Amino acid sequence: MITPRIKLSSFFPEEAPDDLFLVRQRKAKLEGYVQTLAAMDKLIDFSAMAAAVRKLPHQVDS
Repeated sequence: MITPRIKLSSFFPEEAPDDLFLVRQRKAKLEGYVQTLAAMDKLIDFSAMAAAVRKLPHQVDS
């Protein structure tokens, strides 16, 4: 399940612009991102992927 971001992104500034069209456009774009991530979440088992990555040996470059 996808959890919403609590911290505001720099892509979406805290202050809403005066132009209502831009506000609707940004909300629609954000909703598109959320829908894409939700679809990916249904297709990909990220917990299994994370477990596989954790098993890999850690390499630190100096």
